[in-house]
Amino acid sequence: MRNIILHILFLILSTAVNTIHGQTVSIAFYNTENMADTIANDQTGNYEFTPTGKYRWDSDKYLTKVHNIARIIDDLNADIIGLCEIENENVLRDLMYSMNTSYNYIYRPTNDMRGMDIALLYRGDTFFPEHIRQIGGHSVPREFLAVKGKIYETEMIFIVCHLPSQANKPSYRENAAKRLGSYMEQLKVTNPDLPIIIMGDFNMTPESYLARKILNIHSANSITHYEKQRYFTTPFTALSQKGYGSYIYKDKRQMYDFIILSNDCITGSKFRLTDNYGIFVREYMIHNKGMKKGYPIRSFDSGKYEGGYSDHLPVFITLDAAN
Repeated sequence: MRNIILHILFLILSTAVNTIHGQTVSIAFYNTENMADTIANDQTGNYEFTPTGKYRWDSDKYLTKVHNIARIIDDLNADIIGLCEIENENVLRDLMYSMNTSYNYIYRPTNDMRGMDIALLYRGDTFFPEHIRQIGGHSVPREFLAVKGKIYETEMIFIVCHLPSQANKPSYRENAAKRLGSYMEQLKVTNPDLPIIIMGDFNMTPESYLARKILNIHSANSITHYEKQRYFTTPFTALSQKGYGSYIYKDKRQMYDFIILSNDCITGSKFRLTDNYGIFVREYMIHNKGMKKGYPIRSFDSGKYEGGYSDHLPVFITLDAAN
């Protein structure tokens, strides 16, 4: 049914990300959807987003996109934000210049066929990065970005991901998930006390088979103390099971964007997950009438220019220092 009523559901999850600069840290993720400049990329063949391409992507459309995404990031006001579908570093810089919020950034190009990459924004007074690594392989078309550093003197590692889409063969996503799962397990074995945060557009829900069996995502309330040292959890499972979603696929809400935590962030002695988490939305981000009521407003919808934001909504969590 095309006229899915998301308005009320999304507004329930529209709590602002309130950052208290001290011992609280807010973390968010956002798929910006085709954050591309107007310059043709001969290496990726991404000619659609050029002035003469399919979308007639000119400077006015590009700058509208930049300002729109900057507005959302400013409203998010998170300490650390993972981004995906950023075409290149110049695009990221334009985005940084357009924001009122001051961030540092970490960017690395990937082998994505469309030339869409991953980045991490962070407040310099909250997070100090120490080591940056890309996790790839033949099964990972978009390498994962792993950044290890300190938050208020507490060492943590952040992994930003964008797994293959539902338009690809399921085996592509499964192989990428296996690579991510093996890296997560490796981190737990070599750094058992290190808090680990994985965020991204996984193109699967947190209760899916791949999430449960490959990424070892479990409910924090249903596992033993020993298992808590090995497994990961996410608060977005419960939201997904209630019908909430960050993305609409085939007219159905799907929680494809979410944040995973090692169980140190649930029961550990460093930072712990709070009740302030969810899908970030404002009324200006979604259609409020018509057949698309409740849908995120995109730059293009069925080939028509809408001048919007993204087909995804951001997600966020908040951590407090444990007592």
